[in-house]
Amino acid sequence: MAINTVVIINEAFKLFVYAYNGLVNLLQYILQETVFKANPTLANTYGNAIALLVSLTAIYLLLVFVSAFKKVLGVLIAIGWVLLIIAIILNIH
Repeated sequence: MAINTVVIINEAFKLFVYAYNGLVNLLQYILQETVFKANPTLANTYGNAIALLVSLTAIYLLLVFVSAFKKVLGVLIAIGWVLLIIAIILNIH
């Protein structure tokens, strides 16, 4: 069972690296064809930096959405407990 988990984590990591490299290559191509048409070598430098910042921004936004959802879920759970306690008290009396 542990071997399967390691294999799955390894394959997920490979997929992440493949997607990241694809993003870098796409950004470098776009930069070479548009902004840095006169000097395409600069596209490699800035393509890597942009890809890193895009990835970090995506992770940040994901964490923000999870944090916001966590707050909403906490409120819903609190309301659920309060309603459950009220229902139990009303049924006892």
